Amino acid sequence: MTPDETPGTRPGAESGSNPDTNSDVKPILILGVGNLLLKDEGVGIHFVQQLQKKRLPPDVEALDGGTRGLDLLMLMEGRKLVVVVDCARLGETPGTVRVFGPKDIVPEKSRGFSVHGLNLATALEFGARLGTLPDIFIVGVEPESIAIEIGLSDAVRNALPVIERTVDEIVTSKR
Repeated sequence: MTPDETPGTRPGAESGSNPDTNSDVKPILILGVGNLLLKDEGVGIHFVQQLQKKRLPPDVEALDGGTRGLDLLMLMEGRKLVVVVDCARLGETPGTVRVFGPKDIVPEKSRGFSVHGLNLATALEFGARLGTLPDIFIVGVEPESIAIEIGLSDAVRNALPVIERTVDEIVTSKR
């Protein structure tokens, strides 16, 4: 990312405007979801917070989606591309990073994906039924721990550069 690019937060957000309104929506959204109080479950938020400190391209925005459910659709509205970063139980080594599409996380009766996947999966399923979803990729990270604790495990913290490269590759390939 070059020095002449704009910061990754929504214009006017620091002045108290509502970050959920869709005025001046940038076409590409990097959306971190999760719960900071549950150790590695907060990886998406930690990643976005790190990203917001950098200068992002003028068409890219990075937002914290927290543990929102259907409200995530409002953040996705009017976008060309959304990359969601989230903790995901993959059955692999902690810190493993994988890319999925929305259909890969839609719950099948008792099948789960993310620790809070029903919220994300439900929002994506609802958006798909409405026909309002942009192009979406989910970057899932295998947790080591989702204990009640703030911060990331070493395995997941060490995966942050891999997450960043993965997100950059997705954004670059879809421009």
